[in-house]
Formats: sequence, structure tokens, C-alpha cells
Amino acid sequence: MQEQQSNKIVLVSTIILDNLGTALYGAIFSVYLYELGASFTELALISALPNLVALLLTRFWGIVSDEIHARKPFIAWSKIITPFFILAYGFTKNVKLIILLFILATILSSPGNPAFNALITTIGGKQRRGRALGYFVSSGTLGWAIGSFLSAYLVSLLSVTLLFIFSSLILFISAIIFAALYREHYNRKFFTKKLMSDSLHKAYSVKEFMVDKAILPLVGAMLIYNIGVVSFFQIFMIKYFIVIGKSMAFYAIVGGLSSILSALAPPFYGYIADKVGMKRLLAVMMLIRTIYMVLLAIIWDPFILTVLWILPIWAGVFLSSRGLATEILGDDKAARAQGTFSIAYLVSGIIGPLLAGPLADYIGARDNIALATPIYLFSIIMCLLAVILVTFFVKSGEN
Repeated sequence: MQEQQSNKIVLVSTIILDNLGTALYGAIFSVYLYELGASFTELALISALPNLVALLLTRFWGIVSDEIHARKPFIAWSKIITPFFILAYGFTKNVKLIILLFILATILSSPGNPAFNALITTIGGKQRRGRALGYFVSSGTLGWAIGSFLSAYLVSLLSVTLLFIFSSLILFISAIIFAALYREHYNRKFFTKKLMSDSLHKAYSVKEFMVDKAILPLVGAMLIYNIGVVSFFQIFMIKYFIVIGKSMAFYAIVGGLSSILSALAPPFYGYIADKVGMKRLLAVMMLIRTIYMVLLAIIWDPFILTVLWILPIWAGVFLSSRGLATEILGDDKAARAQGTFSIAYLVSGIIGPLLAGPLADYIGARDNIALATPIYLFSIIMCLLAVILVTFFVKSGEN
């Protein structure tokens, strides 16, 4: 019990540091590239290509993690390798080179994501899964809030390159803390040729993929939903940047305010999920967020948009969908569940930007962002369709 509490403290601490470090540059990264001259298509590629790489690898690494009954080695490796790429991002002003770095970083860091999601969706046990997940999500958003405020302050005083340097340093410290202090006991299985071969078969065989058929309706619904969400916000983030006068510092501050509210909301969402069920919360929050997107599309007042922008609605969808994925397949297949579920986010992270970005350039949205209305309309229709699918076709949890 004492070791479990110690592990939770390590996890919370490193989650805060990870998000703080990432937010230092991430809070202004997209608009920074936009100011460098990146087109909507190039911004779309930066979002889409790493997701394509991750799509090919996430399920495989999730299965490997389950097979050797270990999470720590995968997470530690990804944490250690990431800061070096972030440092590299800061020393180039070439958007195409950044795209290539993103692809390479995604390939090398891909083992960690399914293992990490499995860890945080199982550590609280079945009865308190929602609340435990809520605390971890809160920790991350708290770190992002601190990092966003620091980003706004530092970008006003220092060069953007220094943000990347500070970011990589903080992330490297987090990696050392996790590797040194997190304790994990697992069966002594190693990366044998047979284990890797079996994992490849399970990851990419259609027959093996259908073993997880219970989760596929959720994956399909969230795929459709996130295509809508990603397409929408691929354009809206630039609309908002323009509406507030293209101020990177203010953009980062608003991101920080949003993260503060997001840090407070997940335990509340988790408590509701434990009471009413992950599926019911998911359907309701998806509908609320769709209505929210309608308001963001039609409103142009900077104050009202700022108030709406900071609302932590996304956290309810994120928490309940992740938790539901693990519930459907069970704790013993948590990494596999998260690897399979991640397909929804990864594919939508490919399709959404590649739909919205080139279309925005084609209709001239870089010169007049008001022309982006057809993209918003498409996004909202996709989200409404997904709400219907979740309500009527997705399971409520384990049998």
C-alpha cells in the first residue's frame, strides 16, 4: 500500500512536470508556426503525419506491454527520448524540417503512450476508476496551466528558442524522476523474438483485431466525433488568434486560464462517471461540446470567445472515453484497450487536419478566416452523428 501511494505521488509529480514543460512551447507552437508563414496545409501536416506514424505502432506497443506485464520500461524510454527532439524544434525555423522531426519523434516515443494510458486507467481500481483518472487529468492540466503562464511571460522577455530549451530541461528532469523513483513489479518476461513476433501478429492480424470487437463501436464513434472536433479546432485556433489581435502572450495566458479550470474539472467528472457510468457521461459531454462548437463558430466578440474558450468541456469527453475503453475490455487488457482505442484519436488526427487544412487554403481562409464556415458546419454534423452512435451502439462497460 505504501509503495502504491509512493507511485501515485511520482506519477502526479511527473505528469505535472511533463505538461508544464510541454506547455512552455506548446501553448504558442501552432500560432508561432503560423507567424513563420506556415499555411493551413502545413499546419495540418504537422498534426496529421505524426498521428499516421503512431497509428501504425500504438496498438503493437500496447500489446507488447500487456504481454510482458510491464508499463515502466516503455514510459521511461519515451520520456527520456522526447526532450532531445523538443530541443531540436527550437533551433530550426524551417516548417518542413519540423514536420520531419515530428515524425521521427513519434516513431521513437510511441512505446510509451499505450503503457501510460493503461497505467493511469488501472491504478485506481474498478470502483474508483473515474475519480483516480480525474486526479491524473487534473495534474496534467495544472501543469499545462503553469507552463502556459510561464510561456506568456517568457515569450514577452526572451526568444522563443529559449522556451524550447527550458521545456526540454524540465521534461528531462521528469524522465529522471520517473525512472529513478517509480516502482513496478512484473513477471520476468523479456523482449524475445517470439514475443515480438506474436505481438506483431496480434497487432496487425484482422482475426486478432476482431478479438477486441467489443470496443470497436466505441472506436468508430470516437473516430467520427474527433474528425469533427479536430477539423473544427484546426481552423478555430487561428480564428481566435486573429480575433485577439495576434498576441502570442495573450494566447498563452488564455491557454493557462483554460488549463486551471481543466485542472479543477476532472475529479468532478470522475465522480459523476463513478455514479452514473462512463457511457452516460460520455454521451452527454459529447452533446454539450457540439453545442459549444456551434457557439464558437458564430461568435466573433473577443471577450465572449475567451470566456467560452477557457471552459473545460473537453475534459469530460476525454476522461469518460478513456475510462470506458478500459472498462469494455477489462483491466487485464488495459494497454491493449488503450492502444486500440487510440486508433480513433490517431486516425481522426490524420483525417481531420488533412480535410480542414487544404480546404481552408483552397477557400482562402488564410486571407479571410470568415470563409471557414463550411468547415465548421461539417464538423458539427460529424459530432452529432457520433453522439447518436455512442448513445445507441456502444456498450456500457465490462460484461
